[in-house]
Amino acid sequence: MSSWLAADIDLWWFGPTDADVFAAWGQVLGAAFTLAAVLVALSVSVVDGRRWRAERRDQEVTQARLVLVDLTEARSFRLVITNHSASPVMHLTVENVQAWSGGVRSTRWVLPEWLYPGELWHQSVRIQEVMAPGDAISFKYNPEWPEVPDHPFPTAVSVTYSFTDAAGLRWRRTDYEEPERVLAQQTPRWFRRRRGQSSSGTQAGSAE
Repeated sequence: MSSWLAADIDLWWFGPTDADVFAAWGQVLGAAFTLAAVLVALSVSVVDGRRWRAERRDQEVTQARLVLVDLTEARSFRLVITNHSASPVMHLTVENVQAWSGGVRSTRWVLPEWLYPGELWHQSVRIQEVMAPGDAISFKYNPEWPEVPDHPFPTAVSVTYSFTDAAGLRWRRTDYEEPERVLAQQTPRWFRRRRGQSSSGTQAGSAE
């Protein structure tokens, strides 16, 4: 070992310091700087990942934002959903219609043009299998009031509807709010049950 390593090192802030102690402190500082560099790299990676996911979702929802409900005719018990995008959407379903007349809120609703045999009131109903670009679907709705309202016509209406975009992604939207993704496990039971019944009916018809 060189004589200068064996000797004490005189540091003005510590005074005489053993060389081994000095080397150990150097390792500690080196490890600290390495850890700091790793933490900085991880934070940058996390920020970049969040930005990438946000940009990806913004691209995914582009078409869904262009499927809009028009509430301007709500007082006449008629609503319109229009596909303003350049691609078709599928399986347009009205999931809920909530109406208000003054301070009275509706308890149930029905789309009289889409009644199924034996059904009087809907929880949801698919009104269009495929909507081409620019297509508009107009439909009437009837609310049921818990008491006689002060006004004969609704003063406000809220509509929740869902559809599948051209990329095969399912979306749910309420009025003019931002569309929300509907994952497979979030598909309503009525949708899975009715789809299964439809498939069974088709197979039975084919067999006949």
